[in-house]
Amino acid sequence: MRTVRSGGDPVYPKEITSQSLADYLTRTRSLPGAPYDFRAAADTIAAHESAFTMDPKLKQYGGGPGRGVYQFEPAAAKTASNRLRQLADIFGVSNPDWNRGVSDVSKLSKEQQDMLFFADKIMAPDADSRALAEGRIPLSQFWAEGHYRGPKKEERMMEFDRTRKALQEKGFADGGRVSRKIKILKKEGRPHDQAVAIALSMRDRGEL
Repeated sequence: MRTVRSGGDPVYPKEITSQSLADYLTRTRSLPGAPYDFRAAADTIAAHESAFTMDPKLKQYGGGPGRGVYQFEPAAAKTASNRLRQLADIFGVSNPDWNRGVSDVSKLSKEQQDMLFFADKIMAPDADSRALAEGRIPLSQFWAEGHYRGPKKEERMMEFDRTRKALQEKGFADGGRVSRKIKILKKEGRPHDQAVAIALSMRDRGEL
């Protein structure tokens, strides 16, 4: 893991929190004078993965293995947990007490899930956070290659970009009603992007 740019020394966090990890990514990946907002990137990914609900207890629709705001599957959760422990060793701080044998992240708080997410992105070789921060790849590609890691990446990247556009245009206003409708539509078998589009359209027509 290359943690710093040439000519600089790493400034390790004195404690592990989601914000200290996000700040560490910003310090060690961003171009000089152009800090990248990894917290905002994480929030966009969480909104996409959780269908705008941001619910840490969320279980994947249809009975799948994904859990929490980032929809970590058990194997991915264990990997992220190990990476967080490894980072604690590198930083010379204590591994969080809750970070023991994590596999079901729906039992964790949003803050704890954020910590796993950032640790995973700091350590994962396929999550090119430097290319993201430097503007060489879009967030959709970063998500597809370093988090989603599944088939049909180009199709999924387009879906992600539609979610991101909806966030930019609509924000999280009326998010509760919209997210509940998205949940219902996805349980009825609607694809994610279609469910989002229908729910937002219904909100704009005053039907929610």
